[in-house]
Amino acid sequence: DYFLRARQLLQKPDKNRALFDDMDALLRRALALDPNYADAYAGLAWAHQLNYQNRWTEDADNCLGRAIEYADKAVTLGPQEGFGHTIAGITAFFMKNVARGGAELAPDRAAAVQVDLTQLAGKVARLSLQVDQPGAQISVGGAAVGRSPLAEPLVVDVGERRVQVELPGYV
Repeated sequence: DYFLRARQLLQKPDKNRALFDDMDALLRRALALDPNYADAYAGLAWAHQLNYQNRWTEDADNCLGRAIEYADKAVTLGPQEGFGHTIAGITAFFMKNVARGGAELAPDRAAAVQVDLTQLAGKVARLSLQVDQPGAQISVGGAAVGRSPLAEPLVVDVGERRVQVELPGYV
């Protein structure tokens, strides 16, 4: 099974560009056989998140956005599958989407994480955006984080961030 072979690669301690390419190819083969294979989408999300972290490809900045798209697809196709929820939570945290990441936690773990988040509150910033046009794609650091209007401020690491707002027809 292509997914199982890819998962074995994902679990290797030493990861690199060649391993990423192999994982990506195996998971795409699994999806060619079954386009509704939730765990294969979760695997793609994990692989692309790792690419974002490790900068294996020229388009690594775009991989975090792809990872969350794949994770969302995994959760949609397999709402009872734990792998998709786990990867969705991890990817959301990488995107600084603490609320989404927390929503993927089991209730017993959520309380412990809330204590940690309270202690870390001084190490993050809250970014409020006012966009005049609804539906504009908002990205932080190359990763899509939502569409306008945002329901709440974005939580980001303290420091300099590139924020991009895009809507077709607007400059």
